[in-house]
Amino acid sequence: MREDVTFDSEGTDCAGWLYQPDDAPTQRPAVVMAHGFGGVKEMDLPPFAEHLAGAGFTVLLFDYRYFGLSSGRPRQKLSPWEQLQDYRNAITWLSTHPATDPDRIAAWGTSLSGAHVLHLAAFDSRIKAAVPQVPAVDAWENAHRIMTAEQFTQIRLLLQEERRRSYATGSDTYLPISAPAGQLCALPDPGTYVTLQHAAATAPTFRNEITMLSMGDIFAYAPAHSAHCIDSTPVLMVLAGRDVLTPPDLASDAYHKITSPKRMLRLDTEHHGIYEDPWRTKALEATVEFLYAHLDRGSRDYLSAGSANGEQP
Repeated sequence: MREDVTFDSEGTDCAGWLYQPDDAPTQRPAVVMAHGFGGVKEMDLPPFAEHLAGAGFTVLLFDYRYFGLSSGRPRQKLSPWEQLQDYRNAITWLSTHPATDPDRIAAWGTSLSGAHVLHLAAFDSRIKAAVPQVPAVDAWENAHRIMTAEQFTQIRLLLQEERRRSYATGSDTYLPISAPAGQLCALPDPGTYVTLQHAAATAPTFRNEITMLSMGDIFAYAPAHSAHCIDSTPVLMVLAGRDVLTPPDLASDAYHKITSPKRMLRLDTEHHGIYEDPWRTKALEATVEFLYAHLDRGSRDYLSAGSANGEQP
């Protein structure tokens, strides 16, 4: 069962879908989730939310402020810090819902939101389990991997000029999220461009752009640096072994800094392949097993079969 909901996040209405098991009693374990870089809730994620609801979890899938059906201006402003606050307020709202046990809430994220989940796992003790999927753990390093030196320098120069122009005029200019080869954009990856071209068919609120000023906040975002602070929240990290958009070695380095119970699942696919079967189902099966162990009272002990810090190749 899915219903449209909204919750307040610092005076902004965030739009979401609340999924509940058809036969769900009250006080179920719950999962909060949102999309990655410029994504909206209609893209890729409904099958993940539906699967988790079918496994017995209450699920809140939401749009960040400035994106999708959520309010806020300027539109398409991508601020990791404000998105983190939206996650926190989503958790607060969900914890008050009668279908949720407030002591059994997990955070799930993918790509950029996977990075958000890592940050939250370190600093928000309300989260009892975290699932970062193909997380973009260090935006500065990530940009150097996917951009040429010329592209990176050009964006930094444009950002410098945009700060002056925006200060003088109060208006915004925009940068494509992805674009054809040779055109400047935030994510110059051919697979991303193809994927986003299909997004309009399922997500009419999606716009293939962000404000230019967003790039300043994005470059400064590196939850990998605080991964060592994750010392109590269990983490399942799902990686795509052939990912060029969010390189798995960067995420793996962050993973090894985590000292809480953890597991890594590495799938033989590329970044966007994880949203399609068979890889989506493999990721979801591992996620459900992990969440049952850490959120669902009375389930089998996830850690009994092996090491608390197990890794699956």
